[in-house]
Amino acid sequence: MEKNKGINPTIVLVGKTGQGKSSLGNKISNTTGAFKVGNTMNSETKEMSKKLFPWPYNQNLVVTLIDTPGLADNSRNEELSDEAIMEMIFEYMENLKGGFNVVLFCWEAKSRFDKNDIEEFYFLYDLLQKEVFSHVWLCVTQLNKLKSDEQENIRKKAKDIPKILEDNGICLPEKNILFSDFDNFDGLMKPLDKILRESPIYKPILKQDPRTIYAHRMMNCLLQEQENLQASLKQSNLHPIKVRRTKEELEAVSKEIKKMETIINKRLNSNLNDLTISEKKPVCTLTEKGYKKVNGKAFRCETCESNFSNTDGDLMCESCKNICHKGHKIKEVGTLEFICQCQFTMRNCQLATQCLTKYTGKTYLKMAYWYCRTCEMDPYRECLCRFCLSKCHINHEVVFDKTSTAFCDCYDNDCQSFT
Repeated sequence: MEKNKGINPTIVLVGKTGQGKSSLGNKISNTTGAFKVGNTMNSETKEMSKKLFPWPYNQNLVVTLIDTPGLADNSRNEELSDEAIMEMIFEYMENLKGGFNVVLFCWEAKSRFDKNDIEEFYFLYDLLQKEVFSHVWLCVTQLNKLKSDEQENIRKKAKDIPKILEDNGICLPEKNILFSDFDNFDGLMKPLDKILRESPIYKPILKQDPRTIYAHRMMNCLLQEQENLQASLKQSNLHPIKVRRTKEELEAVSKEIKKMETIINKRLNSNLNDLTISEKKPVCTLTEKGYKKVNGKAFRCETCESNFSNTDGDLMCESCKNICHKGHKIKEVGTLEFICQCQFTMRNCQLATQCLTKYTGKTYLKMAYWYCRTCEMDPYRECLCRFCLSKCHINHEVVFDKTSTAFCDCYDNDCQSFT
């Protein structure tokens, strides 16, 4: 059934730098110069580009195609200042406020799907709300550059990406994957034609200035990077050269943080948004209060239901709901006394700051746990919590055991929480 009969649709191209957005735009619009294409990893798209063209399967239909720069991409061209990007984002939303039908997230077949790709998805979430992902399609580009057996491997690899995104709190439907082979025009365009006919228009509702959303996200990324560098410097076995380089990186990040603070405060003084630099950083109630029941709003994640250890039901605090389970199906249980369980699960609680034994002592509690073969841990007598797995045993051979009653034994093995 054609839901959009007689309506001129809009397609938006997004993705990080160097993923073939502009080339794909030229292919879809059947032009050679509508969108500027580069030969390096530096972005050629430094501003919004728009093209109107007759749809090849219906000449009475005029499609609007919008090409965008990699706005949340850490590898973007350094010629663009943060303020310039913020103005681009304002233009970005000005172009999209009338609505669109399909967002094509471009991922080049030879590249890795990495944290910058995930950041772009987070950025879409922040700007356009979670409902947008029913309109987002992962488009694997430049398949024609691969051999046939390599193409088949990429097709299989692409099917894993919705699961990667789900693990990071983004729900992209598994069916929303397209493949672009420049040697096979209809291979992309016929499925896209069907999608355009069936996708209703989506009009985003902004809750705050989009430039503020960008500034806030960049600040959070910088603070996380600063925290990671500070943690690296605490490692006792760090090589002197690595120490020097890490200190230099830390100094550079600290300067970027001050610069971003200036930008945000400037916007505050202009009354363009309600973001404050002194805004309290989200904290898990387990981290804040220790292992004791606190009175507050309790939530249950239906997406991660099977991952919870059920020591206190499957409840979590509001901070973990907003950060660790962003984009998931959440049910508010009510206001009651409970202990947040997010740090006891198989999932990586993003608000965890130390070993669980710091909170619970040598008390046997139901939790997901692992053991480390590199450290020759006894799988029948010793185990690790999720935090120590990711902080103290990086690059070790670690095996998931099960969810059962235990306490973390890392404190006996140079645990970073106890040094």
